[in-house]
Amino acid sequence: MKPSRRRLLLVASATIVLAHHTAAAQEPLTPHRFLEEHIGFSDDEIRDVEKGKVVTEVLKTSEKSEVAVFGIVRLAGSLPHASELVLDVEGYANENTTRIAAISDPPRPEDFALLSLPEKDIESLAECRPGKCDVKLPGAAIERFQSEIDWKAPDHAAAANALFREILFDYATAYRKAGNRALMVYHHEKDPAPLAESLGHLLGNSPYLYEALPELYAYLESYPQSAPAGVRDFFYWSVEEFGLKPTIRMTHVTVLQLESDDDAEIFVATKLLYASHYYRGSLAVYALAREPLGGAEAKEYVVSLERTRADGLTGMLGAVTRGKLTAGMEKRTKVALEQISAAAHGK
Repeated sequence: MKPSRRRLLLVASATIVLAHHTAAAQEPLTPHRFLEEHIGFSDDEIRDVEKGKVVTEVLKTSEKSEVAVFGIVRLAGSLPHASELVLDVEGYANENTTRIAAISDPPRPEDFALLSLPEKDIESLAECRPGKCDVKLPGAAIERFQSEIDWKAPDHAAAANALFREILFDYATAYRKAGNRALMVYHHEKDPAPLAESLGHLLGNSPYLYEALPELYAYLESYPQSAPAGVRDFFYWSVEEFGLKPTIRMTHVTVLQLESDDDAEIFVATKLLYASHYYRGSLAVYALAREPLGGAEAKEYVVSLERTRADGLTGMLGAVTRGKLTAGMEKRTKVALEQISAAAHGK
């Protein structure tokens, strides 16, 4: 497959803003026109992009439970240098990340040795029941905290942490074997919330991905089947403090590198596998590609879009949660693009 760089860049950029699928039927857009007409960038923001600054924009979504953040940076250095960073787990940390660690392939129990539940989560788990829990977990996992932990024992916190690590290790192992079929079904509220359903919504709202890279779309949808040539995967867990509660996350990163005669294009997708709070699901796509704009100058850009579905984004308290979630996503996007830009400079 050798899609044109122009089409790949523009379609990847369009991630959610072309929700009505109009762009595909129109004449090709230049990056400047796209940023102005579809993202809403001002002339100053477009100039910032051309100066190599990271520029982000929060985009409108059709669903109240969803938040989307677009980002772009022009690279002044080498794209191959930038590609090294996307395979480094430390590159996915930002100032809100208090801890991050890679998960082995296959997963090992010691991968989770440094992971600990926040004290308030331990207190919540002592009272949790399926359908009523402040920590997102499947019903069977919630029941284990009631049947296997002696909450009156002096070492109950250590026991709860050990059980939580075991649950995430078992989950990571099951996901590596069965893929999306093993995704958790949260039962912290009355109605179960399947992560696979949220992933389906996020992929369904990403027609640009199917149109530009059907092999990557199919892989995200049917992992671990349908692996395209040139794909690499890795996994990590992290702890983030961007909202009212520290949130433990587990993430699957897929890196697809497409080689051509004179260059390589790199696409990165991050899929949320678990979050202890807030998130119902999250899917981010980064495209590292060259965009010739006529003449001899070839400009390299990185464009990104993260779509997240989350609980509690409506009402008065929901506005606070949405603001913190959005700020965290913008920060994550900004830091990721800045790190890629720095790597492209060889810094």
